[in-house]
Amino acid sequence: EIDLGDTVSTIGGSFAFTDAGEDSDGYVVFLVTRDPVYLLQQHYMPIHFTISRTTWTIDVWNNGTMTTVLSGSFSPSLAANTDYYAQARISGNAIYAELPDGTTRVARHAYVATNGGNWADMELFANTASTATKPTYSEFWADTRPVDAMELPGVGFFPTDAQLVN
Repeated sequence: EIDLGDTVSTIGGSFAFTDAGEDSDGYVVFLVTRDPVYLLQQHYMPIHFTISRTTWTIDVWNNGTMTTVLSGSFSPSLAANTDYYAQARISGNAIYAELPDGTTRVARHAYVATNGGNWADMELFANTASTATKPTYSEFWADTRPVDAMELPGVGFFPTDAQLVN
């Protein structure tokens, strides 16, 4: 994890999944927090972005309560031993998600704007590590520069109904 010294506006990375294990277990996770993870007591996170070979979700945390603002599945599942990238960008109360299958989604939630944080982190997670698909990171990035919604690929100022989730 890293303290960027200002509110994180973009977080993402490049990753792959091994061909061993269960498709539905084994995740890459990107998260933005107000405080370092080891100090988290109340869990204020404007982004908690999890990706497995079969599903993805973006949650916001407010005082320890998690709310899912975006979620979906991949059909077909993400291929094993293939490099993917994903990232989430924040602009005001909106989260713009660029998914590893090349699609984009947008959601708006008040906690995105009010729970901004300077700390960017990533993790590898599995419910059952001994049987899970093993994810690996090749790159991780985060930025604090403002996001201009007009410059987002495939979204722009007026997202389609398929991209927008309220």
